[in-house]
Amino acid sequence: MTEETKQFILEEFETGNGSVEHYDEIRILLKTQGTTVTRDEIKEVHKEFLEAKYPNREEDIAAAHAAIEAEI
Repeated sequence: MTEETKQFILEEFETGNGSVEHYDEIRILLKTQGTTVTRDEIKEVHKEFLEAKYPNREEDIAAAHAAIEAEI
């Protein structure tokens, strides 16, 4: 995944389109731009986003990760 693609995904999360339910929408948006990503790649960026957003909240991050895993 390019840095540009990762940035696009991060921006989607920032604007509120970053829930697990939006993974497929993000994939479709990227595909229209000629980029293919997997749900796992989006999940990894999502985890990075949560870790950056909540740097001192390990329990919250762990719960969010568990929720991501449960929904996928």
